[in-house]
Amino acid sequence: MHVLIIDQCCKRKEHPTDSATLSAEEIDGSTREELRTRADLRTVPAADLYAGRQQAAIDRAVDTLRTAGHTVTRVFISAGFGVIGETEQLPPYNVTFSGMSANAIRERANSLSITTDLLDVIHESPDPDVAFLPLGADYFTAIDINAVLAAFPEETIQVLYNNEERAEKGATTVSLPARNADASKYGVNAIELKGHYIERFASKLGDQDGEIVLSSDSVLSLCTAEDSTQSGLGSF
Repeated sequence: MHVLIIDQCCKRKEHPTDSATLSAEEIDGSTREELRTRADLRTVPAADLYAGRQQAAIDRAVDTLRTAGHTVTRVFISAGFGVIGETEQLPPYNVTFSGMSANAIRERANSLSITTDLLDVIHESPDPDVAFLPLGADYFTAIDINAVLAAFPEETIQVLYNNEERAEKGATTVSLPARNADASKYGVNAIELKGHYIERFASKLGDQDGEIVLSSDSVLSLCTAEDSTQSGLGSF
């Protein structure tokens, strides 16, 4: 199985303490290669740099899936750098979409070629069986969601969050509830819940015997099934 995860950057970052932290102006005025070679900067892989609770949950999910023999492609949407692969070396930076107007977000996203690069990721990687988009509202604003969803093969199960209306229109689109009331059921916060669902999917996937037949309903069940029951998964 191939799982694609379009993750996002976060405020909490783990990086060497002897490194300078970049602003948007510094990032925009230099190439990535120039920044990587600056003497006052230290770089780490993107998957290690982003240390939020959602990202940590997805880290665990990715490890579980890969250990089970599944293929995972994971990228991050960064307000500083655009679309970033998980192993790409990045310096610490302080750039966020938070507090920006929708128009300003779209302008920066266009300058970073976020939608174009996401489409390249989709077209150049193996056809995903499942694609998770654990993105907050600002990050959905930063992408052309219609173009992104249309780029997936017809059989790809697309997992969105708090997007029930779109899920009702697409046979292969799932919307998971990730609001505060939903998070309390799992003992996490609403931000972490997006990653928690993916971690639950990875864990429950490993509990299944035999060949797994994916559908919108089965992916929804894997993401939300209670630990004490396998109800709804008998068709596997």
